[in-house]
Amino acid sequence: DADADADANAIAETSPSASSYSALLESCSAVIGLHPDGALDAIVDFAVARRKPFAVVPCCVFSRRFPQRRLRGGGAVHTREQLVEFIAGKHPSIRRARLPFAGANTVLFSNFSDDDRAPGPS
Repeated sequence: DADADADANAIAETSPSASSYSALLESCSAVIGLHPDGALDAIVDFAVARRKPFAVVPCCVFSRRFPQRRLRGGGAVHTREQLVEFIAGKHPSIRRARLPFAGANTVLFSNFSDDDRAPGPS
């Protein structure tokens, strides 16, 4: 409707542009994603491609939204543990740790220091 279009236009006019987000990401020293939902792959792929330190705490799997996520054996990603395995497989330097709270508490991270290995697939 007309009101929704006007609201969308007002938001677009006051929101930072994609190029300003890109510049911000390029200049950051690390990328962090806590419960990043649909941004999980993009965060890790960005960090791996640019060898930027990152940490993510995967939570929701969204297997229907991301059917292209496949485990090394070819199976689809349906559980949080499978999602952790999938993300960890994106680069050999990615490590995991448990955070001291209940629920989704596995953090995947890399600082790429002293890592001369080639980046994994994006």
